[in-house]
Amino acid sequence: MFGQFKVLGGDFKTGDGKGQFSFGTLSLYDLKKHSFTADTKYQESQIRSVEPQLQKGGKMTFVCRLSDGRKFIGEAEVDIYQRLLVAALANG
Repeated sequence: MFGQFKVLGGDFKTGDGKGQFSFGTLSLYDLKKHSFTADTKYQESQIRSVEPQLQKGGKMTFVCRLSDGRKFIGEAEVDIYQRLLVAALANG
């Protein structure tokens, strides 16, 4: 399964980032680098929590906390948010 989302802020590039959740790997990219290689990767088991903040239309804004203590604010389609949430609940 594959899903992309925006990284809006947090401990990663604010407003210039995107994320991808695919086959158990969370990848974060800096769009200013114009690179196809992720700057940071986390395994599904490293997602500690995904907390909903705002749902508007078919999109969800959320805070994702990772095992190394870093976090980010993301915006994703609801189905991608739900997949991240399931991964966090499986680790909790």
